[in-house]
Amino acid sequence: MQFSLRHSARGEIVPEAYLHRVAEAMLLLACLFSVGFFQPEFAVAGVHLAELDLNLFVESRSGSNIFSQVKWIGLGAVAIALVMLRTDRFLRLAALCWPLILLMAIAAITIVWSVDPGTTLKRTIRTSIFVFVVLTSLAYIRDWRRAVFVVYLAYWAMLLQNLAGLAIPGTFDLAGNFTGATSQKNQLGILAAIGIMVGAWVWTMLPDRMSKILNLSFVTLWFGLLALSVSKTALALIVVVPILMIGFFAVADLLRVGVGVAMTLIFGLFFAGLGLVNAMLGMTPMALVHLIKDDVTFTGRTQIWAFLYDKLQESLIGGFGFGAFWGQGTASPSLTAPYPYIWFLDSAHNGYLDIVANVGFIGIVGLAILLVHFSLAVDHIARRDRRQAFAFWAIMFFILSHNMMESSLLRPTETAMWFLFLFTYVTAISCVGGMRRGETLGEEHEASRDGAPLSAAAT
Repeated sequence: MQFSLRHSARGEIVPEAYLHRVAEAMLLLACLFSVGFFQPEFAVAGVHLAELDLNLFVESRSGSNIFSQVKWIGLGAVAIALVMLRTDRFLRLAALCWPLILLMAIAAITIVWSVDPGTTLKRTIRTSIFVFVVLTSLAYIRDWRRAVFVVYLAYWAMLLQNLAGLAIPGTFDLAGNFTGATSQKNQLGILAAIGIMVGAWVWTMLPDRMSKILNLSFVTLWFGLLALSVSKTALALIVVVPILMIGFFAVADLLRVGVGVAMTLIFGLFFAGLGLVNAMLGMTPMALVHLIKDDVTFTGRTQIWAFLYDKLQESLIGGFGFGAFWGQGTASPSLTAPYPYIWFLDSAHNGYLDIVANVGFIGIVGLAILLVHFSLAVDHIARRDRRQAFAFWAIMFFILSHNMMESSLLRPTETAMWFLFLFTYVTAISCVGGMRRGETLGEEHEASRDGAPLSAAAT
């Protein structure tokens, strides 16, 4: 085997292929850690909130997990070693991903006004290591498509682990919903939905029939687990997101604009319509929802969101400090809620409210800048490979939609959805960076070369 040789700072010769393999292994481990593969929760009995002790809960939330610290410090050390060997490659990708660096800087600066600076410092360091590991992995993997296959491999491992749960007593909750290797059905449901999305993405890259048959079995089995979990959120997202994306791409083709612009126009018109109804009929959006359903959140979280909305007025611009709002010590703002069950929550079950709670409105602005950057990158990809552009946007819209019902983005802990967000964004930027250096997207599809509209790439 021939290697492209590079010299490290110490004068040692390092095989180029070795760096790629280490980066792939690091990405695989980061993905498996984020989905909890090494800490399965088979047959975990649920605990009612009324049975929890507040002091013990706060102590457990404020404490540290030794295994979590060791695994991320270890991966972080490997990442530093890679950067030391080839600093230029990391700096090049980090410079391209400047909105992500900006977002992490916003999280770090909240230490200054955090209600619990110590917790914010710890959570910022932990999250920064997580982001650094993902960014470094993708900087040193030879081909972005190989990175997608690494994530695909990780979800094969998760699939087999959860299928094994079918043979283990206690993996169905009291309502008869399958929880697999996770603590509850919605966690399994969202893992299944991610697995389906990743499988569909990989399908666009497979070269032969045998690989596609294996991929079809992968997607089918994840669909089976999703059905067994009866996770309504995941089921709705996996059906609605692709349909909406086809519509967004069709509008983008019709107006000859980027998909991000088309989505902004559609949602802008929607909210303008709500404003018009409010002006003409004197009915707020909340009042309109009340005509259909008493619960305006559609998810049973009205009290949580109402409490958080009122609390955010105290620190709307900068938030309460990254990772310091929910159950972090006796000064935690969540402990002022009038409803005791809110004291035991670790999120608002709405990621956008949680971003404001953690890092304020400046965090929302930082996220918006990152999404604009992502949109421009995918528009660039669409000129070369429309199927890949559709895949990037479908997964990103899936994440953004999920963030309205759960907290997925800018999390102080590593989750499957937070990892997927980082991976999708950095991969898109890395792909465009390679294209600008004259690299190709690999074997481009006929639908990408024949001038077919963007919406056709979805079919």
